[in-house]
Amino acid sequence: MIDLLKNYLDKRIKLLKYDLVAVVANIGSNLVSAVLILVFVLFILLMLNLALGFYIGQLMDDVALGFLLVGGFYIFIFILFLTLGKKKIDKKIKDVIVSSAMTSIKDNKD
Repeated sequence: MIDLLKNYLDKRIKLLKYDLVAVVANIGSNLVSAVLILVFVLFILLMLNLALGFYIGQLMDDVALGFLLVGGFYIFIFILFLTLGKKKIDKKIKDVIVSSAMTSIKDNKD
């Protein structure tokens, strides 16, 4: 009877390890995908911001002023984010991570 219980516990521990590996793999793949998407979006935004800085600079006959205005706009957005949205975004990120883990666990059990 004790041997059966040990065997059951060993198999149960192995199953939990496999489930954990699957959850970590799912979260890891989602993280890599998110980072790649973020890199592409940042490159696109960089190019658009450079174009906007040059365009505004050309309109005002001062390229430095164009970039200063674009930079000032982002400083304004950053301050708004810190004062109004940081807690909401933190909560949303946590919810996405937990949801991804729970989905992975559910998929492994089915």
